[in-house]
Amino acid sequence: MKKSFAKRYFSYHKKWFGAILVFVGLISCCNVTLSQNKNSIWIENRLKELKTDTARINFYINLAEYYSISNNDSLLIYSKKAYHLSKKNENYRLVRAAQKLGLAYQLYGIYETAIGYFLEAIKEARLVKNDEAIPHLLTDIGSCYMF
Repeated sequence: MKKSFAKRYFSYHKKWFGAILVFVGLISCCNVTLSQNKNSIWIENRLKELKTDTARINFYINLAEYYSISNNDSLLIYSKKAYHLSKKNENYRLVRAAQKLGLAYQLYGIYETAIGYFLEAIKEARLVKNDEAIPHLLTDIGSCYMF
């Protein structure tokens, strides 16, 4: 009985198959590292252009929003930066920063800390009369209790 083409091909090239997989894996890792490096350089340059704390806070919050889908580490980093910068004098932006920081901790499964940030965001939202944020924050707290 004659072997199929695929069996003959893979039995002949079996020794090269593993090497090719390793090579492709290394190339893809290098590509990810280079793209992350380009992103960090772009972020640093963009931050140098921003003159006010308000603009920096908004930039950090937008970065946290962008990374909330794909990268929990970056979400946590940029949320913390926005939170600490807005803690100085930007109560209105502190609501969003605390919400993003709570979301980061929620995604890591640290629910007590997440709820603490959500409650702080509710307190600040009431102070600055941001009534539309409160239902979203209450939903975030409820989702912590679901897990």
